[in-house]
Amino acid sequence: MANEGVAKLDKESIEQLDQVRKGKSRKFVMVTKGTNILNLIVFKKGTYEKYRKQALSAGPGQVCTGIVEGKGQDITFKIAETDGFSKEPVKALTIRTFLEEKADFKCKPSFQVVPSHDPLLDEDDPLVQRFLALRKQAEQIAQADASRAADLRSLCKQIAVDLDQDQDEAATAKLKTLEQMLGKPATAATTAPTATAPATSAAPSSAATGDAKVDFLNRLKQLKPGIDELKGQASPDGQEVATLAGQVGDAAREGRFAEGLQLLEQLEDVLERAGIGDGSEPENSIPLPPPPPPPTAPDKKLAAALRFLAPKITQTLRAFPEQKAAITALKSDVEKALAAGNPTAADTALKALEKLLSSLGSVSPEAADAFHDQWDAAVDAWDDAVAKSRDQLAQLQSYLVKTEDEDLQNIGEFGLGAVTQSRMVPLSAALMELDSAPADQLKTAARRVKALVADFRKHVETSEVVKACDENPFGVAVSLRSTLKPGFDALEQGLTAVTGA
Repeated sequence: MANEGVAKLDKESIEQLDQVRKGKSRKFVMVTKGTNILNLIVFKKGTYEKYRKQALSAGPGQVCTGIVEGKGQDITFKIAETDGFSKEPVKALTIRTFLEEKADFKCKPSFQVVPSHDPLLDEDDPLVQRFLALRKQAEQIAQADASRAADLRSLCKQIAVDLDQDQDEAATAKLKTLEQMLGKPATAATTAPTATAPATSAAPSSAATGDAKVDFLNRLKQLKPGIDELKGQASPDGQEVATLAGQVGDAAREGRFAEGLQLLEQLEDVLERAGIGDGSEPENSIPLPPPPPPPTAPDKKLAAALRFLAPKITQTLRAFPEQKAAITALKSDVEKALAAGNPTAADTALKALEKLLSSLGSVSPEAADAFHDQWDAAVDAWDDAVAKSRDQLAQLQSYLVKTEDEDLQNIGEFGLGAVTQSRMVPLSAALMELDSAPADQLKTAARRVKALVADFRKHVETSEVVKACDENPFGVAVSLRSTLKPGFDALEQGLTAVTGA
């Protein structure tokens, strides 16, 4: 039976998180219940399903999977829309606290919703190294020869998925196929005939020159109608065709196209014997690649782009409330144009909206660097002020729980959280978002923090509860206003690098 309510973080996951801090990407499975984390498993290789059951050993909850990346203290948990995730499962502050409590693992975590995940490849794996070298060659050939590009890129994607899913055997077989397509000779272990292999006539000369796959596909295309017709018949010829067709399929899947051509010659003999097919030689042509999927309708693309922009719109409205009319008007213009079936107008309005959001929220890379150079000191000053305030209240709490004042009793039980009246958590979350914000969103994040700091400072300066703690009659030295003030000052001063005075 699961130990419900007992949060877990195993030793292996902690070690893998250390690798994330060194710049390695890893996978994760997280189980949450409400606002709490029940379990977090971080792993290097394998499928999410493999670790899902293990993660749920901590108790039933919502399962979230994704990729975790990082560098130094900054760690990002990436979740994908294609996996059904549209928002973070818990606040970044929750996972920060979870890691500190369970493993004394200090970091600055954040969540990011991405459209999809690329396969995660372990570059230390020899099989992956072999694939990466071949993929580089395949891409060079694809760029030079458009007729081969679709087949090469499709096979490379399949191999990457197999490696990501820990399907080494399937990946190895496809790597052999890729090598043959690139014209690399297969190893003796994979090409030497077995002692029981039947003697067959020589393969067509084109197979020996590296065109075996082309001839195979052309020949199969020509013979397939006859094969389909005969293998369904309950006759000796039908049974022989069905057996040979199965062998042809195996040869194609494993990339043994020269052998496949020999099997197709045997199939042709059977078809001629049964009076099916004309036995003519295939045309010397390369089959056309499958047509590309139909393009997404412009209106659907624009609607998706607007949905993708929604979080940025929300963040910008919070940071720049004075721009609400302009932002909502442009958003409305996009929606109205889409509803009227006018994608051209919708595209124009969408570009204007994106330009406005970018102009409001972005700073130059130089300004971003200058901000981050001094920002850690401001956050450290704030953390120090908060820690001192907690220590002061800790001395007072035992007295407050015995009073008859309900507000003071709450402070006695819950400490600084009751004094700040839920202002601490959103500010902490906003500070973390600011720390990881790129240059094109830095001003938006900074303005959000600035507004929260101003509200927090005003509360501390005017709250009767804060005043009651500072002027308590129990002889306990508490000075929340003067203790938090240097922290507020440091944050506001640090923000001026991107927000101005």
